[in-house]
Parts: sequence; structure tokens; C-alpha cells
Amino acid sequence: MTVLLVCNTAWGIANFRGNLIKHWVAQGKRVVAIAPADPIAEAKLAEQGAVFEALALDNRGANPLQELKVVWQLMRLYRHYRPALVVHYTIKPVIYGSWAALLAGVPSLSVVTGQGFAFLNNGLKAWLARNLYRLSLRFAKGVWFLNQDDYRLFTENGLSPRDKSAILPGEGVDIDYFAPQSVPHQDGALRLLLVARLLYDKGIAEYAQAGCLLQHQHQDALDHHAINPRNSKEQDKVVHLPPVILQLLGPFYPQNPQAIPPEVVAHWQSEGWIHYLGETSDVRSYIAACDALVLPSYAEGLPRTVLEAMSMGKPVIATDVVGCRDLVVPNQTGLLCSARDADALAEAIRRFAALSSEARMQMGQAGRARVVAQFADDRVVAQYDAFLAKLSV
Repeated sequence: MTVLLVCNTAWGIANFRGNLIKHWVAQGKRVVAIAPADPIAEAKLAEQGAVFEALALDNRGANPLQELKVVWQLMRLYRHYRPALVVHYTIKPVIYGSWAALLAGVPSLSVVTGQGFAFLNNGLKAWLARNLYRLSLRFAKGVWFLNQDDYRLFTENGLSPRDKSAILPGEGVDIDYFAPQSVPHQDGALRLLLVARLLYDKGIAEYAQAGCLLQHQHQDALDHHAINPRNSKEQDKVVHLPPVILQLLGPFYPQNPQAIPPEVVAHWQSEGWIHYLGETSDVRSYIAACDALVLPSYAEGLPRTVLEAMSMGKPVIATDVVGCRDLVVPNQTGLLCSARDADALAEAIRRFAALSSEARMQMGQAGRARVVAQFADDRVVAQYDAFLAKLSV
């Protein structure tokens, strides 16, 4: 049995669907990953047991002829492999791949990983993307969403047939691989970590601005305290909060319209608002060394970085938006704040900094328990297996 996985990045398949690939390969299935060329991700996919096919997909492309060539290439690959199932992830593969699967006569499953460009923006391109969703999703055998908000948005607006739609509990997380680790701090500072591709809609600019606000507010409070030790209670709280270090980890992504230029990140770092840590293929040591994960995103599917941090027993400070609120239970597993609002984010960070170490530890433990109960890999893999079994009946 052959299964194809199609995504706009090979990195996305290797990092988010690696355990699914290994599970199917262990069952004797042939798994083929189809995405734009990426030698590093291709090597990881090979280790996982997948065959790789390069796709000539430009994520920023809008030339109709080039886009039709993608449909044609996918159709030829589908006819060549004659898979039992093609699974499409992210907007262009979902739209173009559904058409190609129809033309090739093979069954497909669409996984809508988030609202993304089509819903976070207005204008002709966003309108066109929404209507292309409406046209293509009717051809899929199933349409899965990663959260309740996306499910309702698509089904209530007629973008996805309700009888084909379901919710997948995230991309799954390996709770043994992402297990709690003890990395005690010696300097008394509070280390926060944002892990994401460097895109504006991940809220990274607000994160940097929150760092600026926290820096200035702490210095102002220190200055006032030096002049008048009988400060107000609020100033006294700020003075006695631990130093906060805002860390940023993730790759630049210049092919995306929301890309943050390297020189902007360099400026934020030079001002001392954030500490950029570069990128990595293994986030565990970075998560283990932080006191909380921060994700000030504008919208998500079901954020993998939050799942991984919670699995490792870390509290999460996130925005009260689609995807994030499906994971973070306010005041139990972390804190939520308004999106696109640096002041609200800075205030949430101050609230977290004011918590006792015991309260933070309890948040982390509650988050770990939530992931183990609801979002572990085995639950996700079982849903894929059940869908495949239904197709073969």
C-alpha cells in the first residue's frame, strides 16, 4: 500500500508528520513525501523511511501558468504511484492537490493546518483563496481541521462539506521524546522562549515591542525607587520582579509574504529587546532551559511548539486566538492575552513573572497532563489508520 504526503515544505512533513511516516513504514506501507526540494529535510525524511519527490511549487507564486504546472506535476505523480490515499497539507497543496487527485482518480484527504493568508488578510488574493477552498474541498474524501474554530468557520460558511469534515487532535506529539527535563537556573532571571518561523503573523514584532516595554518600565521603576524608596505598591512590584530575558528561536523564511528581514531582527537584538538564538533541528534543549514558552501569534491551527513545550512541562503565554486557546487553559496551563497588542503581552509576562516558582511548576505539570490525555501521537495516528481502513472497505 502506498500513501502520499504533500506539503508546501519538506521540513513540515519531516518535523510534523515524522512519527506518522515511521508508523506506516513499520506497517509495511510505502510512504512518499512530495514537497519543494530541501536537502536537509530530505535527509531526515529518508531516515524516517519515506521516499521523496521534489515539487516545483513556489509558495509566493501567482503566475496562473506556473500554478497549473503544479497541478499537472501532481497529477502525473499520483498516476505513477496509484496511492491508496494522498494527504494534502497547507493551502496550495490542499487546493491544487485536490484537483490533481480528482483528475488522477485517487482518493485524497485535506488537512487544513490553519486559517493563514486566506483569512488573516483582505483583498482579491485572499478572497480568491477562500473561494478556491470552497471549490476544491468538495473533491476530497475527508477534510480535517486542527481546532474547533477552523471547523466552524469552514463548515458554517460552506467552504467545506460538513459530512466530510472532522477535527484531528493536532499533529500529535511524542510525549516520550518531548519529556520534562530539569535545567535549573543560577542567575535568578526569567527566561522566555518564542519558537517560530520568523514571520510577522507569529506576533514576533509584538514580542520584541513587549521586550522594549518591559525594559523601559523596569528601568523607570528603578529610577523612581532610587529617588523615592517609598514607591507605590505597583512600582515596588516592578522593581522586585526578576530580570526577564526574551529569547527567539527559528528560521528566516524569506519566501513568505509575512517574512521578517534579518536586519529587523538584528536591530531588536542590538537594542536588547530580544536574544535571537538562530535555528535548530532539535528544540528540546532550548525548551528545557526556558521558564515558559511564548507564542503571540495572530492565528494557528494547533501550534506544534505549544504542544511540545507543554509536553515538556512548560507553562505557555499565548494569544487568545484560534488554535492557541484550544491548548492553553488560562491560569491552569498558562496565560492568554490579546493578539496584536504588545502592551497586553508585556502585562501577561509581568503577571507570569510575579508568580511563585511553585505556581509556575504546577502550570507546567497541568499542561503535560493535558497533552498526554488529549494530544499524544497515538491518538493522531489512530485517526489516520481508521480513515485508511474506511477507504479500503
